[in-house]
Amino acid sequence: MHQNRIHWGKVLVLAGLLTGGVQVQASEIDFEVGLSDTDTPVLTLIRPSEVDEPYVLARLAEGEFEGYYMNIEPGWDGLAVARPESNVNALDETVEVALERISFDASFKLYDIDGNEILTSDGDTRVFVGEPETDEFIWHEHLLFGVDPGSDTSQTYSATFRFVDSNGVYGDSEPFTLTFKPIEPQSCGGGGCGAIGMVGMILTLVGLTRFRR
Repeated sequence: MHQNRIHWGKVLVLAGLLTGGVQVQASEIDFEVGLSDTDTPVLTLIRPSEVDEPYVLARLAEGEFEGYYMNIEPGWDGLAVARPESNVNALDETVEVALERISFDASFKLYDIDGNEILTSDGDTRVFVGEPETDEFIWHEHLLFGVDPGSDTSQTYSATFRFVDSNGVYGDSEPFTLTFKPIEPQSCGGGGCGAIGMVGMILTLVGLTRFRR
């Protein structure tokens, strides 16, 4: 298990300041988790508009994750307000939303923002935490998605999840799958930009860089 003690909160704040007006609002790029507008509510999600395209994983040049391909997108928001246009209601105080691993492709791994590996086996869960960005959300969190050094960059890697209520009050969400594409250094922009450090990865990839098929 990796133990990376960089203060990620400060790095993310720095990233937000430096990207400024270019940064996309969280509600446009992150998953929003709420309750279905049905007689028997279950956990449900509003998907970012580009979620069916692979997310970029950039190769890191330094630190304990040197050589890994990683990204912190997508982020995750727990809804404090309803989204009537999507037939999704707000969460209430009885809901403790957790992310459950259904299956990961070989070489794919998930870490919390401190660099601790999580969801190491199918069926593992992790409760979402994190300070919300606005009063529309109960919590907001980023995780680190990655594949191992030496992974085949001609392939995409998939991870399938669902949301569960750790308190058992509400039913599980439908499973959903994310795909990720590791990129070689010459593919990350500028014709040979080289591998990047973790801060560079965050500044480059927070809501800005997505792989296009």
